Amino acid sequence: MRRPYPGMTRFHINLTTPRVGLLAAAILLTIASAGTATAEDQKLSRKERTLIAGLVERGMPELIEPMIEGRPALLKIHVARAAARGAEEETDAAVKSKLIAMATQRYRESIRAAEAVAAKEGEPGRFRLAQWQLELADLLLRRVVGPDLDQFEISSGLAFDRAHAMSVLAETAALYASAGDILDDMKLRSSVDPDETYLLYGLSGKIGPMLERQMLNAAWCSIYRAMLSEPDARKRSDWVVDARTAFEDVLLHASDQSIRYNAQLGFGIAQRESRRFDEANVQFSRVIQSTEPAEMTSRAMYEMARSYIADGQFAAARQTLDQLKNETTDAEPTFYVRLGPLVYAYTYIAEAKGLPAGSPARVELEKRAEMEFVKLARQGGVWSEIVQVYLNQIAGAERDLTELTTVELGIAAGRWMADRQFERAVKAWDLLLARDPAPEERHLARFNKAVCLFQLTRLREAASIFLEEAKRPASEVGAPNTYDYAYRTWKQIAAETQSVDDYLTLAEAARLLHARRPDTPLAEEAIWVAALSLEEAKQYEIAIESYNEVRESSPNYWEARRNAARCRQRVYEQMPDSATIMTKQRMARAAIDVWKFLAERIDAELDAMRDGRAVHVSGSPDRKTLKRWRRDAILAAASIYAGDDLRDFDACLKMIENMEPDARQLGLRIRCYQSTARTAEANRALEQFIRQGIDEDLGGVLISLAADMQSEIEKLQRFGRRDEARRLAEQTVPTIRYLIEWLEGRPEHRKHVSVAQLALIDTLMSAGQLGEAKTLLDKLIEESPTNGTFLRRAARLQEDLAGVATGPQREKLYDEAESQWARLLADPALRTRAPKVYWEARYHWLKHQLRHGKAAEVVAGIESERAWEPRLGGPPWQGQLMDLLSSAQRASEMQKNP
Repeated sequence: MRRPYPGMTRFHINLTTPRVGLLAAAILLTIASAGTATAEDQKLSRKERTLIAGLVERGMPELIEPMIEGRPALLKIHVARAAARGAEEETDAAVKSKLIAMATQRYRESIRAAEAVAAKEGEPGRFRLAQWQLELADLLLRRVVGPDLDQFEISSGLAFDRAHAMSVLAETAALYASAGDILDDMKLRSSVDPDETYLLYGLSGKIGPMLERQMLNAAWCSIYRAMLSEPDARKRSDWVVDARTAFEDVLLHASDQSIRYNAQLGFGIAQRESRRFDEANVQFSRVIQSTEPAEMTSRAMYEMARSYIADGQFAAARQTLDQLKNETTDAEPTFYVRLGPLVYAYTYIAEAKGLPAGSPARVELEKRAEMEFVKLARQGGVWSEIVQVYLNQIAGAERDLTELTTVELGIAAGRWMADRQFERAVKAWDLLLARDPAPEERHLARFNKAVCLFQLTRLREAASIFLEEAKRPASEVGAPNTYDYAYRTWKQIAAETQSVDDYLTLAEAARLLHARRPDTPLAEEAIWVAALSLEEAKQYEIAIESYNEVRESSPNYWEARRNAARCRQRVYEQMPDSATIMTKQRMARAAIDVWKFLAERIDAELDAMRDGRAVHVSGSPDRKTLKRWRRDAILAAASIYAGDDLRDFDACLKMIENMEPDARQLGLRIRCYQSTARTAEANRALEQFIRQGIDEDLGGVLISLAADMQSEIEKLQRFGRRDEARRLAEQTVPTIRYLIEWLEGRPEHRKHVSVAQLALIDTLMSAGQLGEAKTLLDKLIEESPTNGTFLRRAARLQEDLAGVATGPQREKLYDEAESQWARLLADPALRTRAPKVYWEARYHWLKHQLRHGKAAEVVAGIESERAWEPRLGGPPWQGQLMDLLSSAQRASEMQKNP
């Protein structure tokens, strides 16, 4: 038995119109008349009968089932009919399938119940049984086996579920036969009925039409069994003869013209299956020339083309299919009109099969077939899979990838992607790309390859392709989702690596998405992420541009304004020492203006909030947050006034004079006073703050003051303004000394003394007073030898001291630093409890091992770390460890090959 093509049990193709041939089932969708109603129906109240009739008409079986629960099985016929009606109207494939399954099951249950009482109920019971059998047979033929018949037609019999189709057709044929036996017997009895039983029960006028319907539909069932069976099936000829005889009988005796043409069409197919092609074509011509609707005439033309193919008249078949193409020019194409191009292409395959393999004529026909199928495949969707079935007939299904045509490679790769066989799909896409396809196909293939690589967790490879494709002119981008995929993949990579290069690439992908697809939901997020990424990469000018593109309707709008101001300040802060003082001052004032403008904008927004004029955006900051950001903006502007480039201390003090005092505001005031040699005012400001302090944790506030002052120093160092940082540190040392004295004099605040001492040590180191810093730190370690914070500061200090020492003293200081790093690493919980400290200590310790000439050990150590933690702790230690690894590898090679 021929099996369906792998993975293709259903094509799921909708060619718009149901197949023509089967006579529309006259399913009774209202309560049967008194002549055929069951005794159980009579037991229902009039209200119940009316309600059930309405539910059947509306196709609502789920409401009927509860009404008949616990009642005789004969009533299940109403559920069956309602489900069948619901399936006729339903458009959702999954729901339709469930309704058909329900209808089929309830019909079977009803029929079994009817069979049990038919003899007892006499002729009405027998008629009802035949009627229900016909209804189920028609449902099976139209709805259950219908998809298999469609598959058979679509694939020209090359790929369909023969076993399922033949099984359903066998059941259908048995139902038609049983109903036919009953109706034949009743027709005979009714003609000689002495008691007028049939007239009494109202059956006389129903038997004839129902028998005609049974004969016609049974004939279609027989011809389908013949067509779908194996060519050498034992009963095939019997089914053809049965169908031909029944069609001819209906054709001779039917009174309705449409029924006669229906039978004529079936008779022509039966003649064709008997290989009586000329006679078949005569029947098809009569239908084509009739006034029947296009559904009927187009099928007749289609069947005639099939007849020419079976007869080997391929040119005539193609001519007929060309005519079919124009059959419904002013209306929606019918099922068979849509099939026409597929069968047209197939004619070349069928014709080629009759020629010797490899002959020029056969090769030419196969090329023509492939060309026609390629046209269809480019329509996309399920057409690609259908075409693959036919293309496999040209050279056989079991072929190596290299033997497939470019179109077939694309189809195969797409199928493997759907089956999640991404490795195989990548190979197919690579082969296709190696053949240098047309630009449109190449871009789409690259996109699909990248999708496969993403699924295989080869993220960077996928992201690179997505971005390369996204950067092409919009007209060349193969898939609209290219921009989304480029953005999402680089976002994931940048989140993992946190490297400057990856942030820049993410920003590029995000800005592309925002520019090319501005109206998509992801675009708003993308421009925000682009700005954040550019800021992380220290590309502040471009970051400002991106922040300015964040819409006012975005929940990130106010934070974007704040970040843009911060970036403007960063542009100023990272100016090189070589910049002129005028340039520095101009940039400083530009940063101040941006901060002031932000504060004014926030003031206006707060007023609007208070008056109820503000437009609320979900996720945007509340009043409390905006007030905090306004305060931060004023402090940021004031701190620039107090910087080395402007030294406008009066402007700084004026900006902050009316602000509620806190650690930052106090730190700026003290800084301004100390910078203008007003030490007494600085101390007085601190004392006044301390006296007015009502915070229970005043010591903590003062420590925050020290931390803020040190943070300003570190920021200047980070931007390379070392001289300014040193001067600020020198100005800050007296204030922190004063803080320590105040804390030491108050027992309730002594817990903060060591923290303040660490702040003093950091400030002394920034001021270049390393000796005093070391003396103070040695004292702290002596008091608390296992304190990791002290050990870390000591190691850093030793590194700084060694950096300015020379000769043996340098090596001694480096050894001391190494010892402190080793003491930190001796803590087994350090990696999980304080990962940043761990990676800092690990880097420095390994650097000292390389200093000792242990290059191989350093290589092994870093490789071991990478096996467990590929990111090596992330920035900044990841980059430094990788640089150290390169140095160690070079040194190791030199040691092996001196």
